[in-house]
Amino acid sequence: MNWYRTTPVISDDPEKNNFHFIRFVAASLVVVGHSYSLLNKPDLIDHYSRGLFPSGQIGVYAFFIISGYLVTQSLLRSRSYQSFTRNRFLRIFPGLAVVLLITVFVIGALDTQLSFYEYFTNRATYQYFDNIKLFPQTTPGLPGVFTSNLHQGANGTLWTLAYEVMCYGLLVVAHRLGLLQRRYLTLVLFGLLWISAKWWVDGTGRGLIIPLIKIDVHALLNFGTYFAAGVVLFLFRDKISFHWSLLLLGWLLWMGLFLLPFTSSRVGPVQLHWFWFLAIPYLLMYVSFRPGMLNRFGRLGDVSYGLYIYGLPIQQLIISYFHNQLSPSQLTIYTFALLLPISWLSWHLVEKSALRWKKQQKVSVSPALIS
Repeated sequence: MNWYRTTPVISDDPEKNNFHFIRFVAASLVVVGHSYSLLNKPDLIDHYSRGLFPSGQIGVYAFFIISGYLVTQSLLRSRSYQSFTRNRFLRIFPGLAVVLLITVFVIGALDTQLSFYEYFTNRATYQYFDNIKLFPQTTPGLPGVFTSNLHQGANGTLWTLAYEVMCYGLLVVAHRLGLLQRRYLTLVLFGLLWISAKWWVDGTGRGLIIPLIKIDVHALLNFGTYFAAGVVLFLFRDKISFHWSLLLLGWLLWMGLFLLPFTSSRVGPVQLHWFWFLAIPYLLMYVSFRPGMLNRFGRLGDVSYGLYIYGLPIQQLIISYFHNQLSPSQLTIYTFALLLPISWLSWHLVEKSALRWKKQQKVSVSPALIS
């Protein structure tokens, strides 16, 4: 037996992998990160890890990695591009539409400083639905809502959905050009993107906006690299070794970065991102395919999307109710007490119902597709 090689058990059955658990943890990290930022408090996890583990950022990166892996699988198993697009639409937009409705007609109505008449006759109230386009021309708040909060945005997490959908489009283009069918070429392109981080992580592309769709080039490169890592992991799932020794090696290297501030002025963003682009995807896949009790984590429902899209407006409502007089830990506890049942309802009443409209896909991944 080779000490370095362990082949993960890769299965479509959600009860034979830990993707539900990973997404839950990722969404929870985003909520925790916002508990600090919304109160203008330093993220203690980020602070004590010397920048190696900014909780909210790591959570978002994890989402893009898992998405890259699973969406590539979905594309290669779809009957057509139209089928793939429909399935992606059903996963994102029904939940998004409902959270916008609840934010406007429930959360906004409860918190607004305006009268009901002023609030519901104000044009700005309905401009908020521009967010359903994912690439909104404006990003308005709601009139009179959260005006006493330190941050007045109604839902600052929705902007990342545009980048996820952009990654879906680029993946389709890559498949259309034959890149996914030549996985070693895909690996080379990922390597070039990884190397190029030396230039764009330090600032190149910041503030450069793609017209019409309002996409920031720097954010697209950043999120896109994590998404691409998930794509590569899927394409090479039969070649990658998952073993505790390699995981330990990665962890020791990560801790080595922790020591850099003692030997140099600071840990630079390039060093961190170069390592994160490789270490975080490997860690996630290692955990995702471990057999055990976590395989059954999603049996009661996949609440991760609900946690992500409802988290910030719920946090803002709690902050407003307590007049900013909360600690980040208190905000986190109160948020999860409300957010978990709301996310569970979102899954069972909205997201799961929408996914039933998917046509059953019986086409498996063809080895010829990715050879």
